[in-house]
Amino acid sequence: MVYIFTKSWYPTHKSSEANKIYAEIIKKYPPDKSLGDTILPLAAKATKDGIESLTIHKPKEEKVVQVVRLLIEAMSLFNEIEGYERSIEVWAGIEDVPTI
Repeated sequence: MVYIFTKSWYPTHKSSEANKIYAEIIKKYPPDKSLGDTILPLAAKATKDGIESLTIHKPKEEKVVQVVRLLIEAMSLFNEIEGYERSIEVWAGIEDVPTI
């Protein structure tokens, strides 16, 4: 089983801009069960360095590349926010790790 974690960071004073873009993304990229499941649509926390957000997706095995491409495309909408950074991490579930 594969999980895709997306993380993003941006300055606190850019929250309203980020919220507008997130609403835009939800409209443009609605959940698509044919690609897999969204485990965590969005979680966020405020830190002394700004806002950090996290999403977790569980794509169908044959859809991993497609889901990563969609996430890259969607997250690129945040590029206009000064100070915005992101990561997309593909993790293998323990059941996929071969035993030694």
